[in-house]
Amino acid sequence: MARAIERGDSGNELRDVPPILRWLVVGCASLVPSSPDALVRGLRRAAREYRYEAQQQSDWLRIYLPITATLLIGGTITLFFTVTALFPWWRLLHQMADYELMM
Repeated sequence: MARAIERGDSGNELRDVPPILRWLVVGCASLVPSSPDALVRGLRRAAREYRYEAQQQSDWLRIYLPITATLLIGGTITLFFTVTALFPWWRLLHQMADYELMM
């Protein structure tokens, strides 16, 4: 990656790097003679942001994934029970009601 920056190439070698890190590395490479600490500060800030975002996604999954899974599994079981047990019973009651009206 360092060779790509030295050549001024921001193509294939940097395509797997997240955009903000690519911007920091390529942007600070031109500032290296004047302020080497700029890259370090930028990378630390980016690390904090990525850590915060990962924590938010982790919290969301920890809270909402079990709820969603429970609703989906419970809903599927309820639908299966309704179709296999209650629907035939309902049809039987309607047939018995129709038979009573015909007599």
